Amino acid sequence: MTMRIGLGLLSALSVFIAVASSAAPRDEDEAMIRAIDASWSQALHQKDLNGVMENYSTDAVFLTADQPLIRGHDAIRAWFAKRFATPGYSATFAPTHIVVARSGEIAYELGSFRVESLGADNQTMVRIGKHLVAWKKDGNVWRVAAESINVDGPAVSAKEAAAVGERHSAAASSERSITAMHVAFFTGEWQGTGKFADGRTITARVNAHPANSNGALIYVHDDEPPSRFHSTALWAARDGSTLSTEANSSGGFRVFVATEVTDTRIAFISRGQLSQLLNAMPNSANKQERVTYEITSPNSYKMTFEAKVAGGPWRLVDSIDFKRRRSPLLP
Repeated sequence: MTMRIGLGLLSALSVFIAVASSAAPRDEDEAMIRAIDASWSQALHQKDLNGVMENYSTDAVFLTADQPLIRGHDAIRAWFAKRFATPGYSATFAPTHIVVARSGEIAYELGSFRVESLGADNQTMVRIGKHLVAWKKDGNVWRVAAESINVDGPAVSAKEAAAVGERHSAAASSERSITAMHVAFFTGEWQGTGKFADGRTITARVNAHPANSNGALIYVHDDEPPSRFHSTALWAARDGSTLSTEANSSGGFRVFVATEVTDTRIAFISRGQLSQLLNAMPNSANKQERVTYEITSPNSYKMTFEAKVAGGPWRLVDSIDFKRRRSPLLP
């Protein structure tokens, strides 16, 4: 087991060092598309028609079941405007797979979506489905050239959909692996305010971006003065779990392992210094740390840092509420 962890950490560290120094152009393009997806999904959820339509090219085509081909910006806009006028309408989506062509000029995306609306009896009904998007680069901006959506089945009640979601979350928690949805959400620039356990105020900035096409994330945290903490971490799925390998201003590398992963919550618990793990040394007998990230809205999350000594309860060190500023990859 120690050898497996050690090899996994060496692999994570090698990726960490490689992506920290440079990123392939296709990785940057994929990250840009994921950032667009995050703001696009937010606009869709808020029924921001202009925000949705700014992502489509003027000659885009849109395919949906039981309707003729919808062609052109104006026709697609009219389709969305009609949906937004539906009572109780709300929609979100997330990419699950993005492939950028070697030329860097076209890409395709697979993903899933969720749509809510009010039924005849004023009950919230939910439809889950899949989407396929063809992207084309327009100068330095990625835009949708074609999109096709397909529902998985008939609409179900919100209660039934929640039960399905709980099963999916339980499965994700069991595997403890971050997903493309998590990477898309955290990608961007964030500003946070919070407090230490003793009541002192803390402000911080976070800049996160995909590390590669395998679903890893680079997460850079910088406290603002007078606090001096800075860290750069690589979140990467390994054998059904997620490791966070962190270099911070205190010196050395720390390793955290995810103990909980759901659609809205990720919890990491420390496993010690990298040197300890690679040399089969036990974690500190006196101290353990836990960092929890809880998504509170499409544009906010809460980070909580706790610590405990052996046999004792978790005690708060600090907590910060972050709000999205922008994606650094968008023009």
